[in-house]
Amino acid sequence: MEKEDAFETTHIARIEAEELQPMLNEEMILQETLCQEVARVTTEAKQQLNSLHTQGAKEEDEEEVSDGYASEGLDDGTDPSSSLEKSNSPPLDAPAKISSRLKP
Repeated sequence: MEKEDAFETTHIARIEAEELQPMLNEEMILQETLCQEVARVTTEAKQQLNSLHTQGAKEEDEEEVSDGYASEGLDDGTDPSSSLEKSNSPPLDAPAKISSRLKP
């Protein structure tokens, strides 16, 4: 009797496994698709972030140049290095600007 019960239980388990296999396969496919989509979105987000950092650094450099002209009193856009009264010391906020560009 125990052998018959074990056989019947095993048989039922096999039938249920066969019925569940297509759903399992579908879940595995969905999981793989989801992983690929997450990887794609993550890569895209990293590229956009790098682009924004690059763009921000360029804009900051342009601001520094325009700030340098204004601080030297040369609002006409000429190079402050051509000024006879140009100071040889860097601006007081230069270390802060440099360190801000180094941060990721």
